[in-house]
Amino acid sequence: MTQTVAVPSLTRWGLSSDADLLFRTMTTQGAQSAGTLSQGLDLPIWRVTEALEELRVAGAARMTGTTWACAPVGQAVSGLRARRPAVSVDGMRHLPSEQLVRRRMTELMTNDHDLATQVLGRHSRQLLARREAPGTAMKLLAIGPIDVSGLTGSTTTRVLRSPCPSVLAALPAKLLMIDDRVALFPADPQDTGRGWLEVAQPAFLRMLTALFDHLWKVAGRPAPDAPSASLTDRERALITLLARRHTDASAAATLRISVRSVTNLVRRLMDRYGVENRFQLGLALGAALKSGPPAPRPESPTANS
Repeated sequence: MTQTVAVPSLTRWGLSSDADLLFRTMTTQGAQSAGTLSQGLDLPIWRVTEALEELRVAGAARMTGTTWACAPVGQAVSGLRARRPAVSVDGMRHLPSEQLVRRRMTELMTNDHDLATQVLGRHSRQLLARREAPGTAMKLLAIGPIDVSGLTGSTTTRVLRSPCPSVLAALPAKLLMIDDRVALFPADPQDTGRGWLEVAQPAFLRMLTALFDHLWKVAGRPAPDAPSASLTDRERALITLLARRHTDASAAATLRISVRSVTNLVRRLMDRYGVENRFQLGLALGAALKSGPPAPRPESPTANS
């Protein structure tokens, strides 16, 4: 049964226009699934799911099975009025779920949803990400190993190895800085389920920027002559095929592995030799092999992943 009462705009209480649109739609048309809402409103499914999560956190909608239904208008409005302001006077805002963090990052990065998802999805114990200005590359600074597969060309990655305990203690579990005007990090480093904080205080951002710049300068990649630069049999076979102008697909077919495995192998080699592209990797490998062939390294159990 649909409702016919007037629906005020929910954006006045800090909700997004997508959340407002979905609330109005469900108020007039009744409960629907995320897929139905996506098709009916011609919105990408990720925008629908994040707007529904926004409504859920605000107490304006709930899901039963696979169907979403909005709360009665009066109840939803009363709950929103009782909420604390979305942005406090000291320039801080609490984002209670990762979906809302992803949506906020997407807004800040000019709707680059894929990059926002990649940054949030990096599985590293600690990861600092910074975009200095719109249109510039995203810098990713990891503490310890990081999987760089799947990152776009608009990112550059460095690894801070063996930092002193005092540096580790000063770093958040995750830190995302967008255009040097907004910082996002978990409200509780031990429990990311408690949401994230968004901070726009200029003095605080200047401090984070200085810290990031310092760590970026001292971070890097393994030197080409590092012990880890030795090659496995599979890596050596792949390099031989690529040097013979094989594509990733034809090399994968020859080695009987997936194209994704080829991509991952190449990325790991680039990481190991401290280079940014395949041309530089070829030069580094040529120089290393001229100095003498290293002994093959044992294959990793995850080499096919």
